[in-house]
Amino acid sequence: MRGVAFHPQIEQLAAVGRFGDSKNESVILWNYKDGKSVRTFEANGAFRFHCVAISNDGKWLAAGDSRGAIWVWDVVKNKSQTCSGHIAGVRSLQFSSDSRRLASSGGDGTIRLWGPVDGTELLKLGDEGSVPDVVFSGDGHMMISLSPSARTIHFWDGRPMESAVAGSDDKNGTADADEPVPAKDARQ
Repeated sequence: MRGVAFHPQIEQLAAVGRFGDSKNESVILWNYKDGKSVRTFEANGAFRFHCVAISNDGKWLAAGDSRGAIWVWDVVKNKSQTCSGHIAGVRSLQFSSDSRRLASSGGDGTIRLWGPVDGTELLKLGDEGSVPDVVFSGDGHMMISLSPSARTIHFWDGRPMESAVAGSDDKNGTADADEPVPAKDARQ
């Protein structure tokens, strides 16, 4: 098992990896209350899943693989599609709070925003080196990424904001790991 995602409202946990005697990578949805498997999504190919995410509405399940592809399953309709764009392994995935957007970060130094309904790439942002994590703010309007090689945290926002870093007037801010971001500015 290499990745897990938790959904508290629908009492489900998703895990990615190779399970049992299977030769293929799988995503398994579990009911964490009774420990029973709800559903298994299997993918054929010589790759590994690195990460998994469940949308807030419980409709979408996504897994990122070592080749840079993102597998998205519509859990309700039992349909799947692949989002392609990263040229190195997908490191993290997260759905926005409204479940209408999926953020991904990759070993290729990019952060991408996808539409889970049709797999359309909505936005591509460059970063410095491999990006191990990207998350949405609680309201879903800001993405925050981590760049350990540059020792920075980036704030990506589509809305105008006063500043993500003291003294900056960019809509996208950067915080150096050696200089804390004032709480007032980080919330903008």
